[in-house]
Amino acid sequence: MNKTIVNRVSRVGSDLLFCTLLYLAYFLIIRTRPRRGGYFCADQSIRYPYYKDTVSTGQVIVYGFSIPTVTILLVEILTSLHLFLIERSKEVFYKMGFRIYNFVIVYIVAAGITSSLTELFKRLILSPRPHLLDICQPNITVGNCTGYATEYECQGTNKKALDDAFLSFPSGHASFILVATTYTWLYLQERLHLKYSPMVRPTIQTIYACVGFYVMCTRLTDNKHHVPDVVAGSLLGAFCAITMFIYYLPRMDELTLWTDGERKGSSELNCRQRDRPETD
Repeated sequence: MNKTIVNRVSRVGSDLLFCTLLYLAYFLIIRTRPRRGGYFCADQSIRYPYYKDTVSTGQVIVYGFSIPTVTILLVEILTSLHLFLIERSKEVFYKMGFRIYNFVIVYIVAAGITSSLTELFKRLILSPRPHLLDICQPNITVGNCTGYATEYECQGTNKKALDDAFLSFPSGHASFILVATTYTWLYLQERLHLKYSPMVRPTIQTIYACVGFYVMCTRLTDNKHHVPDVVAGSLLGAFCAITMFIYYLPRMDELTLWTDGERKGSSELNCRQRDRPETD
């Protein structure tokens, strides 16, 4: 068997194995029921009313995976169609497949690392949510509570919300939407260069940034998180996206779309990417 094929099969196999183990670790973490922590009786930041999510967990997962995946597919397909019209070679579609795989698999890893770290930190820190007292309804009154309360029983009936009441830091919505939008922003910066429509890329990037900002704001208006929770989650997601994109994304040869040739020396990252094979 051709050595190149063997290397690529090994690469795909190792990637899939790593992703499987990564997401298995994530599911094991979220299956761990968090213990109930204590709270300061005089803390005014945990006395807000409980509201349902404006953006549900399911919705943010859909946004988080669809935004980068759909963007990558559209840009790479359009790039390959344009190159095919110029070169008349089916090899452009062969390369397209490897580019799509590289970009998507690295994002899947970045999202998995972000989610796993977020859930792990939540269970280690046990920060109370702003609606803690409303959802818990502890059996001790404000007048009888002094200092730091640990001996109490929750009388609330919303079991799911009670299990989630001490998982405020960091924000999972913020970390996941930021790993998606940051990764997509970097991808567009690297791949989408329209010579005759230079405003298309920054416009799309701005839209994605606004989506991320909106999701972050809803976590505050829904009384699900404190400001530091959202900031920390955002930084975690952005850090994972930047780290994976810059340092672990396999570098490629073709970096332009609808221009008169490759950009020459536009960035250090571009130069490094031209020198690395697509998949090996």
